[in-house]
Amino acid sequence: MALTVAICAHKAPAAFAVGSKFVRSGMSRPLIVLCVAAFACVTPLGIGVGIGVGSRASPMLTLVFEGLAAGTFIYIGRAVQVDSIKTRVESAYGFNA
Repeated sequence: MALTVAICAHKAPAAFAVGSKFVRSGMSRPLIVLCVAAFACVTPLGIGVGIGVGSRASPMLTLVFEGLAAGTFIYIGRAVQVDSIKTRVESAYGFNA
């Protein structure tokens, strides 16, 4: 139950951020709607696949999937941090880092 609440609480701000990036990129409105709809469908699909695979998976396969999930979170978190630092350096010193 806690995982479901965490996923739902995270999805709305993430969708807003993704949608904002699409709008600022100059994409056409139909393409934005298509991309945001795909983004919205991926989480329920992933949950369904996880439940289906998780119920029949060996402990080693479960370990591999959990490792991939953890690695993805770490990678995305670090990528956001690096982008934020790069933006601050560029604005503070007036050059592209």
